[in-house]
Amino acid sequence: MLHLLQFPYNGEPPKSLATQKPITPNNLHFVRNHGGIPDIDPEAFDLKLDGLVNDPKKLTLADLKNESLFPRVSKLVSIQCSGTRRIEQIAEYAGEGDEMINAPWAEGAIGTAKWTGVSLKKVIKYCGGLKEGGKHLELYGAETYFKGGECMNYLVSVPWSKVKANEVLLAWEMNDEPLPKIHGFPLRAVVMGYIGARSVKWLYRIKAISTPSRAPVQSREYLYFQHQVGKHNQLPTSESHGRLSRDKDIANFVQRASRSKKCR
Repeated sequence: MLHLLQFPYNGEPPKSLATQKPITPNNLHFVRNHGGIPDIDPEAFDLKLDGLVNDPKKLTLADLKNESLFPRVSKLVSIQCSGTRRIEQIAEYAGEGDEMINAPWAEGAIGTAKWTGVSLKKVIKYCGGLKEGGKHLELYGAETYFKGGECMNYLVSVPWSKVKANEVLLAWEMNDEPLPKIHGFPLRAVVMGYIGARSVKWLYRIKAISTPSRAPVQSREYLYFQHQVGKHNQLPTSESHGRLSRDKDIANFVQRASRSKKCR
């Protein structure tokens, strides 16, 4: 692996190894992190489903793996970071100076793996479906990062139409092996056909909402602008949405995770 950033750790395989096999070995799959790697005890883990669902629930990893509740699914999915070949972009335009620390990706920030888990559509159905107005699913990751003096949590959303098409997987295996810690153990989202930033690692909460997430990761960071607009002209977002300090659930989860001794 080519180690592009030490912290948060970011790495990619050389191009020659990235294209060597149709399925990327786990140890050569690119790694995109925004902060430290959470230490989560799988025995203490649960996935919270709330918001605009008819029957909010908390599901353990054992619940999700129970095939009498949820049919198990395996799919080959390619995930690509939206920053692929950023090193070429940096040579042309370094940025506006306020971005997160970004890795100088070459061609290796893409990987294909066999992911095993359950369809999020089935999990939402188990929760009684969505209430009226529920149109998006907000995915919460235990990963955190700092920017502008604030501690942000990793939140993004996907539309219900994407989930309904069985294109969002909740995965606990990667290439027939337990999900590696650096790739989101014990549970991550795999969102097909979207940039890698939507495939949230260390997933612990899914909230049904009426509009796309206004958290900074989605509404301020992972955006594309025409040259005539520019990032500096974007509309402001909710200042509290996405702050770690304002979300007790996230704070409690990370506190529990930090006490874990059983993680892989």
